[in-house]
Amino acid sequence: MSIIQQQYKTFYLLAVILVLSLLTFSCSRSKLTAEAKLINPEGKEIGYVLLEEIDTGGVKISLKIKNLPEGTHAFHIHEKGICEPPDFKKAGGHYNPFNKEHGLKNPNGPHAGDLPNIGVGKNGRMEVEITAKLVTLKKGKKNSLFKEGGTSFVIHAGADDYTSNPSGMAGPRIACGIIKKKMNDYSMNDISIINNSKSSLPKEVVKLYRQAIKIWNSPPDIQPDEALDLYRKKKAVFIDIREKKEQDISIIPGALTIEPGLPINNIINKINKSQEVIIYCTIGSRSGKLTVELVKEGYNAKNLACGILGWTYVKGPLVDPDNQPTKRVHTYGKKWSKAAKGYQAVY
Repeated sequence: MSIIQQQYKTFYLLAVILVLSLLTFSCSRSKLTAEAKLINPEGKEIGYVLLEEIDTGGVKISLKIKNLPEGTHAFHIHEKGICEPPDFKKAGGHYNPFNKEHGLKNPNGPHAGDLPNIGVGKNGRMEVEITAKLVTLKKGKKNSLFKEGGTSFVIHAGADDYTSNPSGMAGPRIACGIIKKKMNDYSMNDISIINNSKSSLPKEVVKLYRQAIKIWNSPPDIQPDEALDLYRKKKAVFIDIREKKEQDISIIPGALTIEPGLPINNIINKINKSQEVIIYCTIGSRSGKLTVELVKEGYNAKNLACGILGWTYVKGPLVDPDNQPTKRVHTYGKKWSKAAKGYQAVY
């Protein structure tokens, strides 16, 4: 073998090793995770749950909790991402996408959200790892924990008997936590508008949006067409975080108008954690910042992808200060003057 051939072979092997290393790193970075902060009937945080997608199927659940009564307690995944103390009833029933009966020992079960009981010691603390084989963190799947409306964990006062419908005679609900994607796991691949091949948004608008949200580590967002659907069904609260001069041109009908820079308490006082909240500005930067802050506070908040510009591309309605329909929209500046055809840009 010549020197040149040896050098080529060495280079080839090194290249293969480098590619495999990059693929391994990429796969490790893309692991799906989620979290939930558990609160008691007084609204105080008493525990934390980390969720990790398992490559072979299912989700690993790592629970750490304190200040619970000693004894055996039922631990379930519930069908709604709502945790309102003191009774947590708005979390709904067990998560049951396959329409099974309740109980790990029920021949016609179990619910996907049925989990083993947990045991709490005299000190009120416990740590445990559980595998939920019938759920996933992958969006769009029938058994996804990130379905529309969300999901949550609930701990009961008593034990689950693993057979009785609908909830194993487990007694009152004494803790609850909404399952959310971990904030530091959001990446550009999680931005809904970018991965939606049906999007009618022009590339330059999407590019502006990508640039705008980088500073906020890609906050959770919602596509304009999905937001419009929720608007029509009256299933979401919209918040306009633009300056007053922009709001004076037009807003999304019924939106709460809050100028940027105000303390977050001014916003929290107008919404509650059971509502889906959609925040918008011109393109997504200012609203992205507020979205991140509200998510950290436990609110179901999403950034309107591509902002009010994106809204125009799905022919979303706008009204002026007199609540009259209008096609005028403030685009903040020339750089963002990219409203859809039929809308008049103002800046």
